[in-house]
Amino acid sequence: MRSLLRIGTQIAAAASAAVLPFAVIAIFGQDGFRHFSSAYTIYTLALFLGTLGLDLAMARLDISLWRACTFLAVTVGSVGALLSLGSSNPISTQVRLCVIATALTGAWGSYLTNRIYFRQTAAGIKAIAWIRIATALVGVSALVTLANPLDGIYVVLAQNIVIASTALIYARGTTPATQISTSMSKLPAHAVTALASFFTFSFAGLLQAYERYIAAAIDHPFVGTYLVFSTYLSALTYLGTGVERSEYTKPQTTRRILKSFGRLGLLAFSIGLLTLLIIYMRAQPYMDLGFLAVLAYITLATTVHIASYFSAAPFVFISFSEADIKRLALTNVCVAAMPLGIVTAISVTGLLGSESAILVLALTIPTAVWMSSLIRMRFAIHKIKTTT
Repeated sequence: MRSLLRIGTQIAAAASAAVLPFAVIAIFGQDGFRHFSSAYTIYTLALFLGTLGLDLAMARLDISLWRACTFLAVTVGSVGALLSLGSSNPISTQVRLCVIATALTGAWGSYLTNRIYFRQTAAGIKAIAWIRIATALVGVSALVTLANPLDGIYVVLAQNIVIASTALIYARGTTPATQISTSMSKLPAHAVTALASFFTFSFAGLLQAYERYIAAAIDHPFVGTYLVFSTYLSALTYLGTGVERSEYTKPQTTRRILKSFGRLGLLAFSIGLLTLLIIYMRAQPYMDLGFLAVLAYITLATTVHIASYFSAAPFVFISFSEADIKRLALTNVCVAAMPLGIVTAISVTGLLGSESAILVLALTIPTAVWMSSLIRMRFAIHKIKTTT
């Protein structure tokens, strides 16, 4: 019971990162969610492209805390400024500047949290979990008072500031466990591995952000439902993070990986199926069986992604060598290259109608995500068999 409570706390903490978009949907409807997505997509891309795995690399290495935070401020701040100030999305200058600050605090919070996890400090992990839950609840409460759904990005900023500040307090008192001692001057030597780690662990999130960005540009009445559903499936990915973290300290075996695959797959499929039923009942007047089949496929693809990714991720994080990470990253890139090319060509040339474009998007991106996750799981199982 105590173990289930711990896992449940971590699941709730991880899922809180996805609470805000659904609060926007519930309060402002799908149109409000479209406007909020303009700011939130820029934030997501700035966070991904500004770190490219360097936050994970610095968390694993014994690099000065303040130097690492300064480095992320420069990289994420620069990318965030270019994306937000140069974007033609319908958001105000004030919100654009807030997006930059949000990406900065988000990067710091991610780095500091990973630093605590790699040092296995139980007090820090529990503190971050409860802070995420508390800030999510406060954020949703504050959202009710906002007059403009675009201002929802301010709530994200407040959450990130609280999470990053709390993680900083606990990270300062930790002692390195198995970290490699290095300095900022040697970080470029680890840049390739850091980039490989990004493509191994965060590429699926980048694909999902790109998917929503393209979907928002398609003029079709189904797009609103599609965006809501796509974001909800991303929330299921956050759910898996809580279970993943709970497995870090346990020895990984093929049996444990397959058991975790079944447990996470059942959880994700149950929640996804329930959500699919609710969405269909609300959108039934303008959603035919073809679109229902597409949503069902996305549900299945996301289930496979969550179950396989988070079953193998703990072993990959701890036991994979730099060569393993680079090999897996190259595989992910190769798997994703074709669907990215197809979707980009369709969006740029406009060869297909809006209905065909949304169908292609819904089939290609989820396929790339779950295939890369299955390959990661296959890598992990092969590694276990060759080392035991």
